[in-house]
Amino acid sequence: LLQEEMRRVLAFLEWHASWWESQAFRRTDLDAVVVEGLSAYAFRHAHIRRTMHDAFQALWTDPAPDGPAPHRGPACGVS
Repeated sequence: LLQEEMRRVLAFLEWHASWWESQAFRRTDLDAVVVEGLSAYAFRHAHIRRTMHDAFQALWTDPAPDGPAPHRGPACGVS
């Protein structure tokens, strides 16, 4: 069951990235500067979804031999 859920998450993230890309130039009735901003927003979100996809795929394909790394607290070093 877990394997199927992981497969579905990866498929959804890839689909969602493609969906964001399809939204990039959907609006043609706006000023060129606004269209540029909207397309940049869409491509950024597509990139985020693909980055998540790749990170999960790497994590699930080659997990750490002793399980997940321990939590080390916030980046500033304060626990």
